[in-house]
Amino acid sequence: IEGGNNAVIGYHAFKSCTSLGNVTIGNGVKIIGEGAFGGCYGIVNIVIGDTVTSIEQYAFSGLSYVKEIRIGKGITSIATGCFYAYYVKNLRAVQIQGKELTYMPDTSCISAPSNYSIYCYEGSNTHKTVVNAGYGYRVKFFKDIYPTNIIVNGTAVNGFDASNREYV
Repeated sequence: IEGGNNAVIGYHAFKSCTSLGNVTIGNGVKIIGEGAFGGCYGIVNIVIGDTVTSIEQYAFSGLSYVKEIRIGKGITSIATGCFYAYYVKNLRAVQIQGKELTYMPDTSCISAPSNYSIYCYEGSNTHKTVVNAGYGYRVKFFKDIYPTNIIVNGTAVNGFDASNREYV
């Protein structure tokens, strides 16, 4: 899903669209609205691009099969219940690439009974916000699982590249 400048995926825009498997929110989208993908239980992977700053409440609630959530560099706010899914048993990782997350009120933001981890950068505002929200026991750091610098075609690269949906 791509958007123009400061695009918003509106209230319940894709609600209960069960045929979605992978969702990639690309550049231009700034806000994912309340309940935008609620009840889209077929979603397995979510990649949220670097221009998204806010994910509103229950935006991705009720996803039964989601395995991985990747959130880009621009995120500052993750609202209550936005990844709430009581029956999710396969969630392995939530990767928050942004370092400036300042709003995540409590543990209802990402709620699933599976044994998942939340990856972020150590010492960042995101790290502090995630711990303050009650997820300290789930936190792991990117540097713990991915090399800090890798040489690709003679250039040092580091971290998550949302455009390629992979770590490089």
